[in-house]
Amino acid sequence: MNKIYDIKLCGADDIDKVRYFIDTQWKKNHALVTSRELLDFQHYENDNYTYNFIIAINILTKEIDGLIGFIPTAHYDKDLQSEGDYWGAIWKVREDVENEEIKTLGLYLFENFKEITSYRTFGAIGISSIAKKIYKALRYQIGTLNQFYIINEQKTVFNIAQIPHNKKKEGSYESSDFIILPINNLIEIKEPECFYKPKKSLKYLIERYQKHPIYHYNFLGIYNNDHLKAVLVIRVIKMSGTKIIRIVDWLGDYKDIPNLYNQMQKFLRQENAEYIDCLNYGISEDIFHCMGFTKLLIEGENIIPTFFEPFERKNIAVEFAFKSANSYMIFKGDSDQDRPNII
Repeated sequence: MNKIYDIKLCGADDIDKVRYFIDTQWKKNHALVTSRELLDFQHYENDNYTYNFIIAINILTKEIDGLIGFIPTAHYDKDLQSEGDYWGAIWKVREDVENEEIKTLGLYLFENFKEITSYRTFGAIGISSIAKKIYKALRYQIGTLNQFYIINEQKTVFNIAQIPHNKKKEGSYESSDFIILPINNLIEIKEPECFYKPKKSLKYLIERYQKHPIYHYNFLGIYNNDHLKAVLVIRVIKMSGTKIIRIVDWLGDYKDIPNLYNQMQKFLRQENAEYIDCLNYGISEDIFHCMGFTKLLIEGENIIPTFFEPFERKNIAVEFAFKSANSYMIFKGDSDQDRPNII
């Protein structure tokens, strides 16, 4: 496979070729092309002057014919390096080049990625049909993210969601020991324990979310008698004169959390938001249901949109693949999923 292609980790001198490849072979005016700041934030390792892409350079044309992007959790917290947790990003091979080696270049790129990183866990979200076939052949676990939501009971008009029959959920939703409070600065709190993979840390949340160059994230703490049990990373999405709230990440415990429905309703009223939702794999439906959430039925009458840049008012199934020997958790903020598409 190395007769035509030089497979290597992307150096700082290669990044302009990567941007050209993404612009011409993946998507014109892609966010990573139009915003160098976003590209560096997501992929640049300034300690060794490399970018988190494995690239295949055609030694005859000197052009990139394929690449695979990745994001290690250690990108945002070097103390997580020993965990070996990696997320996949863009994975693309040119379709306008014909030679024998390019037919298997995609798989060869992935094999080189595994060799270079020696990852312990790997996950990819929003996978293509071609990637799905490869992951299946490699016996990775394949699935679809669950989407859970709570609708603002006081809303009668929806510009983002589509809720034909909005009514209060039946049941009791009170908990005297648990409370949700905003966290203004993550530096000021005590780090809750993370006991699942990929492992995350308070520093990870600070570097990944609090310091994001374009998006603004907020943080909610779930407290049990003044003890911080979990941190929820949320992003407010505004459009059409209204807004929604999305839980994009979670640090800490998720077990034994009681029903928070009334507190979520209070928060939705304060924000005047249509709903709050969370895309997830790894937390059971029963736990979300206990907290007061409803699981979205893709073919159901309620519509809770997934994509906003550009906006699509429909339910969309988001597929994933992963390999891990331990309990594994996926949220919308993982990999490169919660990043701007339009700068």
